[in-house]
Amino acid sequence: MTEALDAPSISQVAVAPSRKPNSDQAPRITATGRGAIAIVRISGDEAAAILERVFRPGEARSMRPWRLVYGRVVDPDDHRELDEALAVLMPAPRSYTGEDSAEIQIHGSPLIVEQVLQ
Repeated sequence: MTEALDAPSISQVAVAPSRKPNSDQAPRITATGRGAIAIVRISGDEAAAILERVFRPGEARSMRPWRLVYGRVVDPDDHRELDEALAVLMPAPRSYTGEDSAEIQIHGSPLIVEQVLQ
């Protein structure tokens, strides 16, 4: 649990499309603008720690690999709830990027997406 406190926030990880292996990134992977759902993918060595820092599982109480879990996205600094969400943790090598990754599915409002990416 201590490791998660030292993990970078979503906005602190690199978002550049061309990146070196094992560098963390957190791009929005759905189209920009308004939509019902937006998905943010966190990839890299710190993916699980970042997810732990910003996502609070609901009844599941913990994250298990490749299981979609309902919970809440929170601001890691003040623990203010930002949105209800679904999240999934995908350890390497069985992920889209081939490295540790997590996806957070949130409501698609541009304001909510911006707050989550901060």
